[in-house]
Amino acid sequence: MKKILFSFSLLLFGLMINGCVKNSTVTQNQQTTIQRTTVPTPISPTIVTAPPLAMGDYDQLQTVQGTTLSLQEKSNGFVFPQYNNKIVLLQIFGQDCPYCFEEMPIINNIKRKYAGNLQLIGIQAQEPMSKETASYLIQKFEMNYPIIDKDEGRGLLRFIQNTYGWTGILPYTLIIKNGVTEYSFSGAVSHQELDEAIKSLI
Repeated sequence: MKKILFSFSLLLFGLMINGCVKNSTVTQNQQTTIQRTTVPTPISPTIVTAPPLAMGDYDQLQTVQGTTLSLQEKSNGFVFPQYNNKIVLLQIFGQDCPYCFEEMPIINNIKRKYAGNLQLIGIQAQEPMSKETASYLIQKFEMNYPIIDKDEGRGLLRFIQNTYGWTGILPYTLIIKNGVTEYSFSGAVSHQELDEAIKSLI
């Protein structure tokens, strides 16, 4: 019995350290919340202290691939002028978050299924990645979409914390259409949840 309690304590401690959770909270239009199970809120290294970007201004963020991504923050979402006619799936992940990479096949399947209607954007929210780590993750997990690293995305991450109450739990996913955040998923998300959410917006 002591061994079981000790193992359980180690598991909880591990969750608190890395901020990754397998269960999810789903929010549609910031009003309806459906929570599958109760999970501890981790003390996560992903919380950032940089000031958010100025509301209404367009910001230019450099991706790890070397391209520039424009975005405008709104009180209820984001505008990505490059992807005006697409639903945007904004995926916040961590380079050391196992649950983030467990859901990568789901993300890639959704990307292929809705290729004409969907654009993925990734934000790496743990310690900044080296170029080697970024290249490795992009190749291994087929992350062939814009990825913003933590240092470049600090203001954006802070805005997401302030606007949506994100506590640093990873993975964290926002689905945005026409500049409005329609869904958010805190923790790992299933293929069915993503599929139903995106299908409802097409």
